[in-house]
Amino acid sequence: MKRRDFAYYLQYKIDRGAYVDKWWEVVNWADVEKRFDKAKH
Repeated sequence: MKRRDFAYYLQYKIDRGAYVDKWWEVVNWADVEKRFDKAKH
């Protein structure tokens, strides 16, 4: 088991849905929007 997998396992066990939900909270959406707008033009 790799270190990152182990950390995931300790916090979320088999609840992958909760892990994915938390991952999306980490995304800086304002920055994503800014980069997306810049890429479109």
